[in-house]
Amino acid sequence: MAKQDASHDEASHQANAAEPVLSSPPNDLIVLQQGFARPVTNADDETFLLYSLSHPEDGRAGLGFVNASSDTLRVTVPLRRADGHPEVAVECIDEEVHMHMMSAKHKSRSRSKGEASSARSRKARTSSKDQTPSLAEVDQVVVTIRQNTTSLRSTVGDTGSVVWRSSLALAALMLRQLSPSSETSASAPPLLQPQSFQIARILELGAGTGVLPLLLLAHPNIAAPNAGTTWIATDQAAMMPLLRRNLDAHHLAQSKEPKASTSFNKSAGVRLGSAELDWLEAQQAWESGVESRRQRFRSAVLSDFVGRSTCHVDKEAQGVEDDAWPDLILASDCIYNPSLFAALLATIDLFCAPNRTLALIVCELRSAETVQLWLSNWLARGSSGGRAPNTNGKWCICSLEKEMLGHMLGKGNAAWVAWRTR
Repeated sequence: MAKQDASHDEASHQANAAEPVLSSPPNDLIVLQQGFARPVTNADDETFLLYSLSHPEDGRAGLGFVNASSDTLRVTVPLRRADGHPEVAVECIDEEVHMHMMSAKHKSRSRSKGEASSARSRKARTSSKDQTPSLAEVDQVVVTIRQNTTSLRSTVGDTGSVVWRSSLALAALMLRQLSPSSETSASAPPLLQPQSFQIARILELGAGTGVLPLLLLAHPNIAAPNAGTTWIATDQAAMMPLLRRNLDAHHLAQSKEPKASTSFNKSAGVRLGSAELDWLEAQQAWESGVESRRQRFRSAVLSDFVGRSTCHVDKEAQGVEDDAWPDLILASDCIYNPSLFAALLATIDLFCAPNRTLALIVCELRSAETVQLWLSNWLARGSSGGRAPNTNGKWCICSLEKEMLGHMLGKGNAAWVAWRTR
């Protein structure tokens, strides 16, 4: 028995000794700690670990969308998780009831504007900080989201017109970590550092309905006047009407030009915009190898980052002349169609400044073969056998352990943090 224990201890010691050391991300938005993330160097090994450690909950079925029967959903995320209560509540809303509620809200806003002049002196004595709801006053975040279930059923390849489970799981985790009571254990670092998130530039790929930024940017800490988060939600042309309709309904964005991101001023405060972004067009720009063409494509999407706050403080990103780079590229559940992997990876390459921009990729675990293929393609970017031209370095990819992802996201999902090096 003692011999067996000694052998077990020796094997554990060897495993710990062989554990690779994590590299440090190039900005402070995400902090990786040993034991809560692991480097990804082999697609087969990573796929095996994911499906062994992060298997989905029993009874989970379907592709991953939340509801395909209603075009209007009310999503409620409690900011403090309580045992026995759902982490995210999704309610189907009747269209007539929703329109009546929106009409009543509009009338109430009009009355408030009429009373503004008489109350102006009183408001002037009240600081903007006092007018922002405190976390003690807000115990949940609620948004109403429009879907297009008809398009989901009738259009081949249309997956962005509905709300997906992984986006709600990611939003729930991040919302609670922005609150005093974190969902993760006391020793686990938050997925995103709250102070850095409040001044970050975020580029979302495949935003779909826009549910993720609408939930996150409604949090009191992020909606505060002194916060400066800038979020550009992107998707292909066919998705823009639905995306912009949701953003406009929440009075966080206005659409102007069809190809450019939504226009907003550069003052302090959270800003949410939208931009049309086709991955195949981005792939053509990236693989052209012509930097001027790449720059023109980036500028059409990222121009609203210019002059905005950034959490990037590392001065080692030499040669990065464009001031409009994102701090974070975020893609939630965009890994399902292998024919688009090359285009998605090229898009990430195009918008990722070496030694500056982080990429956070989250996906629900469905087919192991699909995940393995995605990782194989990603690991090949910039390597000696890679097919992408002029990548200016390799990708450093880290997989987040389930302890860092919380209860809901840590089951049946994968999350990778990555950055490009020179």
